[in-house]
Amino acid sequence: MQPFERDLANLRDGRYYAKKAQRPVTLKTASGVALEIPGPAVLAEVYALPWLRSRVDAYRSGSALLTRPIDISGEPTPIHQGELANELLAAIQQLPERTTTEAGRPYRDLGSTPPRRHPALDRST
Repeated sequence: MQPFERDLANLRDGRYYAKKAQRPVTLKTASGVALEIPGPAVLAEVYALPWLRSRVDAYRSGSALLTRPIDISGEPTPIHQGELANELLAAIQQLPERTTTEAGRPYRDLGSTPPRRHPALDRST
């Protein structure tokens, strides 16, 4: 298990977050079950950024995300955010299952979240 996966598993529900982007998001499945996943800012800090940085050197230029292979010099190139979102979603869906003693509810609920793709993020549109 990667350190960022362990950090995600260590998240617990019931914590107060002052900023809206940090607050957990509640989703309902088609069967009516409520899932509570980490807020976007928490998910980015705890999982997404460490996951990305384990694969490439990442930089920000305004609203653009630039990457280059680790330990290779040269100009970083922009990454398509739709492709990144789809890769991140695939990585989250492949997280190993954990019991209640091994992971908090946010981790377990995140693994139960149905796959979603936003058409605006697809390269084809």
